[in-house]
Amino acid sequence: MSSVTIQPKTGDNLSRPYPFHIEEDGTVGRQDFWNGTPEKLVGFQNDADVQHVDVPVREFLADPDVAVGKYPVFIDADGSMWNYAAPIESILVNA
Repeated sequence: MSSVTIQPKTGDNLSRPYPFHIEEDGTVGRQDFWNGTPEKLVGFQNDADVQHVDVPVREFLADPDVAVGKYPVFIDADGSMWNYAAPIESILVNA
């Protein structure tokens, strides 16, 4: 595996948000687009409102499908941590 693409879910009649490309070390690829916000994936939480990492990034990288329906938690280049407001809809493992 060289990277995993995670696609956030969208609401009705909305365009798909740009996916996150996660490298083998947890960094977010395509920093030409993201500019450090986010910079690294920490893991995933089960609920949007609870600040708790339920699936650490190492578990996700071992079994990417565990992220479907969960909310990604990121760290920015400035060190701030946050979770994405929409759950992950689909996973693509890139060769």
